[in-house]
Amino acid sequence: MDADAFKDKTVLMWDLGNGIEHAVRLAKDFKRVMYCTPPSNETSQYFVGRGFEGVQKILYFFDEVDKADLVMCGDVGHGDLAHWLKQNGKLVFGAGHGERCEAHRYPMRQIQRQIGLPTQKTALCKGFDALDKYIDKHPNQVVKFDNVFRDSNGESFVAKNREYADDHLHNLEVHFGPFADEQPVMVEEVIDGIEIGFDGFFYGDWVRPCLWGIEEGSPYLGRYDMRLPPFLETCMTKLTPVLKAVDYRGAISVEMRVINKHKAYLIDMTCRFPYNLSMIFTESIENYSEVIWNVANGMPVELKPKARYVAGATVVVESDDEWSEIEFPPKLREEGKIKFGECACHNGKFYAIKGRKGQVWVQSMGSNIDTIIKEVISNCEKVDAINAKKDRSKALWNIYEDIKKARRMGINF
Repeated sequence: MDADAFKDKTVLMWDLGNGIEHAVRLAKDFKRVMYCTPPSNETSQYFVGRGFEGVQKILYFFDEVDKADLVMCGDVGHGDLAHWLKQNGKLVFGAGHGERCEAHRYPMRQIQRQIGLPTQKTALCKGFDALDKYIDKHPNQVVKFDNVFRDSNGESFVAKNREYADDHLHNLEVHFGPFADEQPVMVEEVIDGIEIGFDGFFYGDWVRPCLWGIEEGSPYLGRYDMRLPPFLETCMTKLTPVLKAVDYRGAISVEMRVINKHKAYLIDMTCRFPYNLSMIFTESIENYSEVIWNVANGMPVELKPKARYVAGATVVVESDDEWSEIEFPPKLREEGKIKFGECACHNGKFYAIKGRKGQVWVQSMGSNIDTIIKEVISNCEKVDAINAKKDRSKALWNIYEDIKKARRMGINF
């Protein structure tokens, strides 16, 4: 489909603040792109996403929804809204009720077992006292709260023993308050192996080629392939009927702990754009707007990657006390090598907003892994702002070492 096909169409994006660059990319092809974040009395929420090229930041979602040809939900937390809009005839890109696969981890483990995927030993503890007793008898466990608590410090951690867990749980009790003893918590055995996942799109089937790779915190290194390693292909095949049952039409990622090229354990699902690495979609996918449009319509589409390998890392700008201007060589923005999340733009200058952690995503793509890693690390150093944390990019070399381990397993990366 030619990009001109969208010149008379309008997009309304409902987002939490990380996905503004997706709206910017759509604005290159669509007639009008509106961007809305949930209503709030916080200044930071009002300004996030304002001033970006081609995008209109709006305050009132339902004032504009009837004007939209496509509603795009780039994050979780509003799956019911996406589902309701689809039920009422709107074209929607988003997980809808499918986001519950990410939000509720223990039920997802039961689905995992039912569809025949390898499943780690898992238990559900109700309350912190029950969790404390379980870890005392079962050391070296992964403790996971539902992803609706992902903004809490330590919503997922490895409890090597009871004493180690107590340090984390003491901090979490502040978040849960009087509900700490009612909160269900999933506990599962630690699976040793390399963590590999895929980051793609589902429209009733999988969009091909698909991006797959390794993420370590923020840094990411991946590649596009028509066919993925056997353990990922098995996971995709088994998940297909689950996603079709909820009419899933959107971005989706899966993290797996890999034992060998045929066996891996599902760790977590991301039923949204994976942030911040998904910003690389906006540059590495030549027919980006067509992919989004066809996925929302439940129609097949072949993704056209611009390069085999992609890499990126985040420079975090903590701006609790003041706005922080983010400085960088303009050429990086012009070439699509720098993107922003949870930020604002004013008169061509980009800012981390007071009260938010600005996300500066630096990316590269090409045919050589060493080259793109070096470019990302070099360009991260060129980003400057008050309280900018630049050192994360060096973890790309750790990812490269994991890739070498994967290759020794027979996984062709």
